[in-house]
This record gives sequence, structure tokens and C-alpha cells, in this order.
Amino acid sequence: MREEVFELLEGLNHKIMAYDGTDMLEDEIIESMEIMDIVVALEEHFHMEVPPELIVPEYFMTKETIVRLAEDALKEQ
Repeated sequence: MREEVFELLEGLNHKIMAYDGTDMLEDEIIESMEIMDIVVALEEHFHMEVPPELIVPEYFMTKETIVRLAEDALKEQ
């Protein structure tokens, strides 16, 4: 799953994959509107729904937290 999420992120914003910091929102690697693009891409790729309660900044801090978002959303299915 990790590699699939990384491929999606690379296609959405190549800066995400190069980022080594701890808060992509604060460092302006992604903008709030891109969060919805990421959620939609995950939902379409993995044929799932990301519950609204999981769409919180903590899941969009790094590429690894986005992987965790996908994993947690799949668990809720």
C-alpha cells in the first residue's frame, strides 16, 4: 500500500515526495485545497471512503502520515 500511496502523491504534487520535514501544511508544501485532492485520489484508487473525522491536519503532516490515513480509512470500511 505504501508504494501505491507514494505513486499517487507523486502524481498530485512532486514536492510531497521530496519533503523531509515534519509539517507539510506549515511549510506550505501542500495547501488546504490539495487535501481534498489527496482524499479523492485515495478513495478512487483504493475504492473506499475516507470518513470526515479522519480528514484532519495530523494525517497530512508527512507522506508517511498520509499512508497511515489510507490504512486507517481502510480499517473503517
